[in-house]
Amino acid sequence: MKQKMRLGALAGALMLAGVAQAADTSVRVSTGYFYVDGQSNTLNAPDTTIQSVPLSIKFKSGRFGVRLSSSWLEVKPRGQKAESGQGDTTLSLSYDLTEQPWWTITVKEKFATGSKSKGLSSGYNDTRLQLDYFRTIGSGRSVFATAGYVIKGGKSDNPGYQDAFYASVGAGAVLTQSWNAGVSLDYNQATSKQLDDAFGGSLFLGYRMTRQAGVNLFVSADNTSTTSAGVSLSYKFQ
Repeated sequence: MKQKMRLGALAGALMLAGVAQAADTSVRVSTGYFYVDGQSNTLNAPDTTIQSVPLSIKFKSGRFGVRLSSSWLEVKPRGQKAESGQGDTTLSLSYDLTEQPWWTITVKEKFATGSKSKGLSSGYNDTRLQLDYFRTIGSGRSVFATAGYVIKGGKSDNPGYQDAFYASVGAGAVLTQSWNAGVSLDYNQATSKQLDDAFGGSLFLGYRMTRQAGVNLFVSADNTSTTSAGVSLSYKFQ
């Protein structure tokens, strides 16, 4: 699915909500529902509707983090029947270079566990190198940014594939003890030469139900006429 689902904005929201809950060791389980209508970089499809129910688990100890995630997908290219099943699986390794402000470096390996014949995967592994920045400014306000590079698998078999750069910058604010909100601008270079580079924006809203549990909602749109929306639910064990 389109990893340009404004994950930079969503990560900023989760970081904003979690700063006050920071601990040396924790486990966070997340799920939710995402909807995308438009072009998909991950599937290299120009006009597709995607529904996704992700599931991830992240272990964090000190400055080190490990996340394993996958999803159930329903993919419907325009004018074709829908296909569904397990999507690709991603293993992420992260390290906080500094704290307050946070500089975090992450390596992500996407394994092609989804069905290529059903259109649920490109059929190739991808590698991402990513740098994230998060800083609180003043009372309850924050800024965040992400810059990354995708090393696209399958280039030897598909000359149309290419490595790509992506970036996001945004700001957030704590509205009340439970609510936070924010906005981001996002750029994603296409990993297929047949698709357009995307520039767009996102809005997110987060609600902390308890010290451990929270929900985040987001909506986004870009210049490729792609729209997306979703809700993420998370629970943090400490």
